[in-house]
Amino acid sequence: MTKPSQAACPRDRALSRPAASVLGPLCRTPALLAALLAGPAAVQAQGPTPSAFSSPTYRNRPVLPRGADPAVASFIDPTVEIDGPAFVAIGQESFVAPFARLRAGRRGRLVIGNASDVQDNATVDATRGGVTIGDLVPIAHGATIIGPATIGGFAASTTLPTENGITYDAFISFNARVENATVQPGAVVNGLAKVTGGVTIPSGFQVLPGQLVQSQADLDDPTKVAPTSTALEAFEVGVFDVNRHFALGYTSLFDIAPFTVFGIGYDPSDTVAPNNPGSVVPIIGGVQRPFPRFKDRIIGRVIIARNTVGQLNRLLGNSVSIRGDEGHPITVQSFRAMRDRSTFHALDGSSLSIGESASIGERCVIHGGINSVTGATVTQIGDNVRVADESVVYRSTIGDNVTIGRKCYIDSTTLPSGTVVPDRTILVRGVNKGLVAW
Repeated sequence: MTKPSQAACPRDRALSRPAASVLGPLCRTPALLAALLAGPAAVQAQGPTPSAFSSPTYRNRPVLPRGADPAVASFIDPTVEIDGPAFVAIGQESFVAPFARLRAGRRGRLVIGNASDVQDNATVDATRGGVTIGDLVPIAHGATIIGPATIGGFAASTTLPTENGITYDAFISFNARVENATVQPGAVVNGLAKVTGGVTIPSGFQVLPGQLVQSQADLDDPTKVAPTSTALEAFEVGVFDVNRHFALGYTSLFDIAPFTVFGIGYDPSDTVAPNNPGSVVPIIGGVQRPFPRFKDRIIGRVIIARNTVGQLNRLLGNSVSIRGDEGHPITVQSFRAMRDRSTFHALDGSSLSIGESASIGERCVIHGGINSVTGATVTQIGDNVRVADESVVYRSTIGDNVTIGRKCYIDSTTLPSGTVVPDRTILVRGVNKGLVAW
């Protein structure tokens, strides 16, 4: 086993190019490192003791803090963009996934607690006002948090909710947006919903998919806000229980060999999901090997049958994340195109199966899960399916030649072949819930 002995010297804004980080030249000049690390070492905040916080400066990426025991370390994927790292503080066992964006500065600081995660292509922007994200909070794929905002609470100062003896916190779902608002512990903002206007979402309540909540009147509207259900709470617990292990898994991979956490690379094996028997790399065009210099992140149990790595370099946009590190496998017959900042992932115990000539727009989330109507564990997308920008497809079955419009939310729904879904349509359990309200 080899372990890196020196800190990498990445660019300030991002670790988006392997050649500019662990795989490239190492910083050997103490004066340069001292200059790069100038500024506050950590952000003080209510919650866990200050010693539990570290700032994701150059020295502390991707493992935070540098050299930490994997059991307590946080992990920041090398592709994450960080503006103002000295104004960001992250607790222990947290995970920041591929192509997430963290922004902070003198006008607003960003604090993330213990065992929380900011998932692929999510953005947390504290430059207009501070953002506090508590313990055990998932910020899901594509979600956006704009300060001032508070999401969840800290176990040291708040009684967090429990389900079957497991503690959990607030949850912000796929492509949701929270801006100038508070989401209390145990509250949920569902996919493509937006909360703003200084509103507080109380514990035990959820903002329904695609809804806009910006006033007290909206909070009192049962078509927009409803109590959380037992099933939703159980889902939250499952997400928290798995996600808190990503930091351990990826830190361990990095400690073994830094190249494993770049480009087309390894999943963290059964440190995350007991169903994963060991770390593997994707199979692309019949070839199974890592490509750490690939511009996007394709991880673990992913099979892309009919495209080569060279073709994917042209067909996939920038900041694309396809992660077979939890639910698996993720299988794709072939891509026609997948645009910038889109994500494929699946919950533990589920998988994704995508047909020929998939066309995926910008900032889309295609996510596996257990269908709440049929119980199916495979999210299936047929041949020649087109999904337009900002849409979410979650635990559903999509037939051949289906067109899904822009900013749609599809959950636990079966769409027959040839279906055309208009822009901003909300379909939950096969029922049309109207239009995304913003």
